[in-house]
Amino acid sequence: MKIRWPDESQERLTAARGRLEVAREILSDRGADSVLGVLAAVLDRWQDSESPWRARLAEELEAAGGFPVALTLAGLKLGLEHWSGDALRETIERERSALLCGPGRRWIPFSSTHILLGGSIPMPSLLQPILSMACLSPVLVKSSSRDPVTAPLLAESIRVIDEEIGSALEVVSFPSHDEAGLDLFLDSPCIVASGHDATIHSLASRLENTTRLVAYGHRLSVQVVDRESIADDVMVLARKIALDVALWDQQGCLSPAALYVVGPDASEGVARLGQAVATALEDLNETLPPSEIDTRISTQIVHERDQAAMRSAAGNATAILTGPGTSWTVVLESDASWRPCPGHRFLRLSPVQESRDLERALAPVGVHLSSVALTAPAPRRSELEERLLSLGASRICRPGRMQAPALDWPHDGQSLLAPLVRIGQQEPPPIR
Repeated sequence: MKIRWPDESQERLTAARGRLEVAREILSDRGADSVLGVLAAVLDRWQDSESPWRARLAEELEAAGGFPVALTLAGLKLGLEHWSGDALRETIERERSALLCGPGRRWIPFSSTHILLGGSIPMPSLLQPILSMACLSPVLVKSSSRDPVTAPLLAESIRVIDEEIGSALEVVSFPSHDEAGLDLFLDSPCIVASGHDATIHSLASRLENTTRLVAYGHRLSVQVVDRESIADDVMVLARKIALDVALWDQQGCLSPAALYVVGPDASEGVARLGQAVATALEDLNETLPPSEIDTRISTQIVHERDQAAMRSAAGNATAILTGPGTSWTVVLESDASWRPCPGHRFLRLSPVQESRDLERALAPVGVHLSSVALTAPAPRRSELEERLLSLGASRICRPGRMQAPALDWPHDGQSLLAPLVRIGQQEPPPIR
C-alpha cells in the first residue's frame, strides 16, 4: 500500500509556482522573438509526420485508456496539418500588431497563466500552453484526467529544444476533490479553463474579481448539406462526413452532433446520404477502430437507438442503421427536432425544407454552436453561411475538415491572444 503525504499535492503546486517565478525572469530576459523562435521550432517538430512525439503520444495515450493508436495518429495528422512554426509566427505577429495599433500601447504579459485542461482530445493541450508562453507568461497546467499524457509530453519536447524556455511550463495533477489544491492552483492573475458550462461557472465563483478568466465552455458542431449537393457520387461526400464523425470518436466540440439536409425532397436526400454514411462508417471500423466505451455511454447509445425505434413503430419515417455492438449508429430522422447525441460515432440526419427551418432547428443550441461543415452549391452557400454565422457559428468549413481548424481560428468567436495579455498605454509627455 502506497502511503501519501497529506499535503503532497499542495507542496508540489507550491514548488512548481516557485520555479515559474524564476522562469518568468528567463522569458523576460530572452525576449519575445527568442521565445517565439523556440516555440515555432517545437510546433514544426510536432507537425513532422515522422515526429517521435506523435508516436509517443499515440502509444502513451492508448496505454492510459485513451484513443487507439491509429485514431490518435489520424487525428494528429489532420489537426496539425497547418499548425507550423511559420503559422504561429504569423498569428502572433498579426494579433500583436492589431492589439498595439494605438500610440504608446504596450503588450504586458501576466506574471503567470494557469491552464485547467478538460476533455480527452490532445489538440487544445498542445496549443493553449504554447500561446500563453508566446505572450511571455510562464504557464502552470493541470492536465485533464482523461488525457494525462499530452501536456507533459509537450513540456518535454520544449525542454529538448531549449531547457531554459522549457522551464516556463510546469505540469501538475491533483485529485478533483482536493479543494485546497484547486484554490492554490486558481491563485493566478490569468486562468484559462475548458470544460462544461457548469464547471466554468463553478470556477468563476471561486476567483477573485481581479483574475482574468479565459473560459471555453460547452460547444458543439453540425453538418449542413444542401439537397442539390447529394449527387450520384454520394460516397465521396459520405466518406468525408464519416471521417468527421470518427475522428476523436465525437469527443470534441468540432465533431458533428447532427447533420441536416436542406431543400426540397430533403427526406429522400437523408435516406440516400444516410445509407452512404453508414457504409463509410463501417469501412472506418477497420482502418480507424473506435475506442472502448464504458457501460454508461453504451447505455446512452442503446437508449437513443430505442427511442428512434419507438418513433419508427409509432409511424414516423425513422430508420436506424447500426454497426456491430455500439461501434456506430446512423439515425434517419423524419423531422428536425433537436435530440441528444451520445457521441462515439452516433449521427442523426434530419430533413429541413428551407433555410428558415434550419434556423428554427438550430435555435435551441445556437448559443453553443461552434463549427459547421457546409456542403452547398455557390449561389446557396453564401445564403447559408450568413444564416449560420448569425446563429453563432464561429467557423464554417468543408466536410472532412472539421478537425483541422487553422491555428488562428477565433475559438468561441474571440481573439486568440487578446484574452491572454493586458494592454497598457503610455501617453507622451506634454509639449513644453
